[in-house]
Amino acid sequence: MKPNFHSEFLSSIGSPELSWRWPSYQNWLVREDFCSTGGQTDILPPLSVVWKAVPAGLLNKFRSAAFIEWRYYSVISENFHGICGFSLFNPENHFAGMSEGGLICIVAGAVDGAASALKNSAAHSAGEQTGKIKEFCFMHVFPMDSVIFHGPQRQHVSASHQGLELKIEQVDVQTAEVTLEVEGRLSLRMRHQAVRGCPVLAPVTGTDFQTIPGAHWTVFNPSPVARVDGQLIIRPGLLNFSETAPGVHNPNFISPPLAEKLYEGFVKVPLDGSAGYYEHSFGVNPMPLHGWDFVFVPTPDAHAGLVLQTYRGSEQVTYLEILWAEKDGEWQTLHIPHSDFQSEWTETSWHPVMRVHVPRKRVLKASHKGYTVEIENRVLGEIPFVRAHSPVVRHFFISEELSYTSWTLKDPQGRICVEVKDALSGGETARGRWFYNLNGVFSINAQKPF
Repeated sequence: MKPNFHSEFLSSIGSPELSWRWPSYQNWLVREDFCSTGGQTDILPPLSVVWKAVPAGLLNKFRSAAFIEWRYYSVISENFHGICGFSLFNPENHFAGMSEGGLICIVAGAVDGAASALKNSAAHSAGEQTGKIKEFCFMHVFPMDSVIFHGPQRQHVSASHQGLELKIEQVDVQTAEVTLEVEGRLSLRMRHQAVRGCPVLAPVTGTDFQTIPGAHWTVFNPSPVARVDGQLIIRPGLLNFSETAPGVHNPNFISPPLAEKLYEGFVKVPLDGSAGYYEHSFGVNPMPLHGWDFVFVPTPDAHAGLVLQTYRGSEQVTYLEILWAEKDGEWQTLHIPHSDFQSEWTETSWHPVMRVHVPRKRVLKASHKGYTVEIENRVLGEIPFVRAHSPVVRHFFISEELSYTSWTLKDPQGRICVEVKDALSGGETARGRWFYNLNGVFSINAQKPF
């Protein structure tokens, strides 16, 4: 059954707005008319028959529980290779026995030249990686009653919970100031801003998901090439709340090499001059059925960047975005649809913590409007985001990647427009998994899963 989306709703989610989208979605869910499934005369597949039998009020609860919105601020440098991310999910806390709900904050990454260290070593398994580089993952879920949206467009967020103080000031669509203070454990102050002239990429919405009626997803990249300034301080107190390796019930971990540094005192990580990538994406799609595979390569010094978006179950939000500045300083963009590029995981490995195959090497080739693109993305390591706090998140994983990427763009005349060699890059793979190891039913072989 193909849902009919309200034209006003589609227009609103396709606009490059500054605000958090959840307050607007609340209004649409109350109205119960952002999409409908009436007027269909085709024979419905079995899943649609099931959903058709669900009462409207219960279906609305499913949609609310399947709402996700994130602001993803990446920082890429030798000092820190990681993210500061915020994901709003199941905000009305429906089906609490099955899923958590709230605003999850994740600060995770590797410090002190981790990608270079991995590149120069033979450490390509999860166990070896954790023993060689200084990496960590910190997560905290702010309950919704502790989260305040404010500002003229509800673009800012403040939250306070259990000794954590968070402020996200979205100064404009391409600039954010983030402050996170975790008493005795961690301190982050960061300004994340697109480089001068970098275009705001238009939002892309996919409505071709076949999960629940009304499922959709919007990807919005306001700052695909950014600069980051600020400072991260990791304090010894974080050791008391963290494991030494990922994969246990506590999702927070600190690798032994970083822990050794913290035994000596706090670790100060300068962020000034780092490359950055910012994405604000949102929609309704159940987490266990969600999944993505994406790569981003912001190279401010080369005045260029690329973004690969791949979403499970949707061709509309599977695309490649290329952007670069000409010699006169004017930026160009090239949006390449799914039909005009090929992406392959040419090398993979089994990850014992996430219990799935993850990419080690991606090769992409594209041809669009006379332009040709060749990309090689080498994943050197990953930081697992796994939580065992509820059944829904327990059977889902996110693999945050440390990688290098080389790529070339040629114009219709065969001239090289952009050539980037071994640029630090980021990305993620995420999808359902079996928390209990049943031979990785979601990853039976090493092929790309979607």
